Amino acid sequence: MTRARRAAALIPIVVLALVVAAGPRYSASAQRGAGQRFDRPGLGVIAQGVAPMPSDEVAWRVVEDTAPPPGEDEGAERALGFAVADGASLLVTDEASGVRSLLGPAEAAFTADGAAQRRESAGDEAAPYYRVELVRADAADGGGGTPILAGDPFDAPRGELDLDLVRGHLLPHGEATLAAGDAPVVVLATRGELEITPADGADTRTLAAGEAAEFAGDLEIQVPRDARDADEGASFVAGVIGDAVRAETGGATAVATRRAASPSGAAPTGSVSAVVYGCEPGTTVEDVEASSPDARCGQEAVTAGLTLRLTAPDGTALGLDEATLAEDGSWVWDELPLGDYALDQPVLPEGFAAWVVFDLFGGGTEGVAVLGDRAVTLAGDQTDAALLIFNIAAEEPAATDSDGDGLTDDEETTLGTDPASPDTDRDRLLDGQEVAEGGDPRTAEGGAGSADHDGDGLSNAREAELGTDPDSADTDGDGFSDGDEVLSSPGGDPLDPTSPSGGADGDRLSDADEAIYGTDRTNPDTDGDGWTDGEEVYVGTDPLDVLSRPDAAAGEAPAPPATTAPAPAADGDMDGLTDAEEASLGTDPGDPDTDDDTVDDGREAIDGYDPLDPSSHPLILLPDADTL
Repeated sequence: MTRARRAAALIPIVVLALVVAAGPRYSASAQRGAGQRFDRPGLGVIAQGVAPMPSDEVAWRVVEDTAPPPGEDEGAERALGFAVADGASLLVTDEASGVRSLLGPAEAAFTADGAAQRRESAGDEAAPYYRVELVRADAADGGGGTPILAGDPFDAPRGELDLDLVRGHLLPHGEATLAAGDAPVVVLATRGELEITPADGADTRTLAAGEAAEFAGDLEIQVPRDARDADEGASFVAGVIGDAVRAETGGATAVATRRAASPSGAAPTGSVSAVVYGCEPGTTVEDVEASSPDARCGQEAVTAGLTLRLTAPDGTALGLDEATLAEDGSWVWDELPLGDYALDQPVLPEGFAAWVVFDLFGGGTEGVAVLGDRAVTLAGDQTDAALLIFNIAAEEPAATDSDGDGLTDDEETTLGTDPASPDTDRDRLLDGQEVAEGGDPRTAEGGAGSADHDGDGLSNAREAELGTDPDSADTDGDGFSDGDEVLSSPGGDPLDPTSPSGGADGDRLSDADEAIYGTDRTNPDTDGDGWTDGEEVYVGTDPLDVLSRPDAAAGEAPAPPATTAPAPAADGDMDGLTDAEEASLGTDPGDPDTDDDTVDDGREAIDGYDPLDPSSHPLILLPDADTL
């Protein structure tokens, strides 16, 4: 549901001025015939009456007319319908009863068929006004004035009918829905430009101020897109024929308008209504004002958890217990003495940080005065005030990751890891990385750190330490696996495609492997059969036998390897040295720290230290929260 709205600021208090009023008030949710609905903010019934149709076949008629200054109108019998003041005040006098009604701009009065009335300007100059009437289909003329619309004849509904004149005010991006039962409805644009789309699939019509058209069924009414830059928006009135009601003796029964004199002498009263919507975090005033707020603020009114409070002129605080919840989700305080009122929310609902308020519909008021950045005052002949409130949700606090390991502190508490240590199990993998890879960041055994995703002979933990890609066997793309480059002769760099790899002779066997297999570490093809020593070891032929080679004749059994030493990539204790290298160095292939100096054998060997000497080792500082 898109709401009409006016520019406002984030404000804690809205001040409302309620002035002259008399008689009952009509809200879009409460005063309508059965089967009708005015379910969008910005609509309100401004005049109402109960009467039969003047004939079996009737038509809508809209006329632009002029009321002369006081004393110049001799009176006339009027058609069934409504008189609508436009831009100036209009004084309507019923000649039979003597009751006089003063209509402010955009206010209206119901007229029974054949009623004798005088219609005069309330000032010294003539006053323009509109007549929205239901007349006999064969009516000869418009009864004076300038005809705007002569509607098509239609069969008149039977009985004493509820007749309503609805006024709507739309801001540039506002829209409204009007449904009026089975009978035709007439819409008159009084200000700005309207785009009206019938729900029955009929063509969309555009009406400028002073134009009218007849429609059937539900209507979607909005300001056209090319007219939304206008600050004023648009206003209209619509004549609606409701359902039949119980007939009263004495003929037609008219319902007093807001400006009618009170025959009982009771003090005039007013009303205030407010409807609230909840908006996403980060919603701004401009978001609500410049475009439809539906995407950020939802379409359903919020009624729970509110603390709206209306403070009366005498200081009395009126809460929601003193208000009525209407069908459209608005809270209505009615029968209020006239004066200045303050509407506020002492406590915003949980999770909300600010609120924005807009004027929706101000009876006869065409404008809203903004006082500074804290108050909105409704001016003019305002007796019923309707406000639209947007509560804006608070921003979610940023999650805290004290140790920078990729897991929030809350996640670490849930997992049982240390929120102050990026590597709880000290396996050289960040806790967040282990969780992402499906490992257990609480233990180094069997977790993501001990796995070798890419099968290059280096564990994931070792690759994390070296900066190589644990999912790529050859990080630098030089044709040698990361494991070969790290575990070969000194100088191999798995991050540098130009670094020497595969031992001193480049046969992809480390110097230690060459010692195990008995090959020549300075000759890549020891037996001279055209296949490198590394290739022969890889496929299982003998790098020392020229007749044992990968391309031997079919059916010729390849010679066994020259040694039964373990495969060069095996690393039983996961210390970064293959079992073959450990055999060459004299370290224990079943103990990752042979000399028990707390540094793995592989780390010591790569860094140039002696893995057999506990006093020879690099200084290792594991990162903590303070050093990240």
